[in-house]
Amino acid sequence: MKNRYIYLFVILMFSTLTMKSQTKGLGVGLSLANPIGFSGKAWISRSEAIQGSLGWSRYEHSRLTLEYLKHYHDVIHSTERFPVYFGAGVSLIASEHLGVRGIGGITWCSRSIPIDIYVQLAPALYFTHFSGFDVEGSIGIRYFL
Repeated sequence: MKNRYIYLFVILMFSTLTMKSQTKGLGVGLSLANPIGFSGKAWISRSEAIQGSLGWSRYEHSRLTLEYLKHYHDVIHSTERFPVYFGAGVSLIASEHLGVRGIGGITWCSRSIPIDIYVQLAPALYFTHFSGFDVEGSIGIRYFL
């Protein structure tokens, strides 16, 4: 069943190769590492976005994250687009462990197809049912609708 969703995602992603990627709209995709699952990003301005993920942690618990991101488009000078971003948000693991996260990453925004590929790190501090510090990271790809 999972394979069907992955195949459908890949087909949808490459079905509009002539469209341009943008820093607006809604992107949906897959996230690998921690959490592994689905990722979404909604642009609220050219430099601000809300990002969320729903998936599973490395300990096989369900995980939900939600972050506000601020993007800096002129940090890396290149013919490609590599915005760097920082932000803050929350993380909920298995509906028991609530924490706050800082987040930082870099995104490659394709000029020819409506996708972005990102790498990010997020230090997190958890408060409920256990308190502790963790550094979470993920790599992902999103298709923009």
